[in-house]
Amino acid sequence: MLISIITPSYNRASTLPRLFKSLEVQTNLSIEWIIVDDGSVDNTKEVVDGMVKGAPFPIKYFYKENGGMHTARNVGIREAMGQLVMLVDSDDALMPDAIECGLVMWNSAGGKIDFIRGRYAGEDGKIVGKPFPEGFNTFPKKKKQRLARANRGDCTIILKMELMKKHPFYEPKNVKFVLDSMLWNEMHARYECLFTNHVFGINYHDQENQLSRKGWQSKEVFNAYYLVYLDLFNRIFEIDKTYSIYEKWMNMLKLLRAGIKIEKNLREIACDIKKPSSKAAAIFNYIPMYIFLVMKHKVAKET
Repeated sequence: MLISIITPSYNRASTLPRLFKSLEVQTNLSIEWIIVDDGSVDNTKEVVDGMVKGAPFPIKYFYKENGGMHTARNVGIREAMGQLVMLVDSDDALMPDAIECGLVMWNSAGGKIDFIRGRYAGEDGKIVGKPFPEGFNTFPKKKKQRLARANRGDCTIILKMELMKKHPFYEPKNVKFVLDSMLWNEMHARYECLFTNHVFGINYHDQENQLSRKGWQSKEVFNAYYLVYLDLFNRIFEIDKTYSIYEKWMNMLKLLRAGIKIEKNLREIACDIKKPSSKAAAIFNYIPMYIFLVMKHKVAKET
């Protein structure tokens, strides 16, 4: 099976060679590498041209105007030819057995899975996030889904290409930063996942990532979170019945907090929420939260 590795890149000419070297030494080279240049102003094109010469696998390069990682990934998805897809960021690297182990796991599942969720390690070798408990894949779906949602941290995904083409990344108008969970929430809700603690890649932090560059408190970041929480109430809760009342309550509070941070008022938030019962919950929760945040801001200003 051919795996299409899709890598969006924005001014990452300095880190792409590291990822390329990790692909060159794969124990299974059934891959194509698709690099989507999201409007870089460095020498990314020249670096890629140099890697193409003599590469032991096909490398495809596409340039587009800057629109955000999610839009670059969608370009790569449209151009991919593999049966499976793996999304790898331009500043990360794969372990030498990543492709081989991924294909072994896929074939061993006998067609019973739609995607694999594996692990990244940091530069210190430690797994990013908490390891999945032993026997995790045999847990009841409700328990497994809830524990998976609580397991934060970057993860590697190997996915059926047909599903990736059917469910591309959401591209809201005039938004350049969209969180991956906009897609993964739906994938977990609709399809079967094989969870593994196998480390497929390494996260490097020798350059600023997108979040640190924008700042955790920026309006654009809060807008991205607002879209995720809004999508939960408008769509995901309807197709995924594993969310508890507590989880819904907490996500409502997060939705309201993000809404306030991007300067949306109660009416605007209520209009964004489609489900009547969720509208009522938003109004019920919004007023005390709004008062609390206003008072907090007032105290901070006075001191």
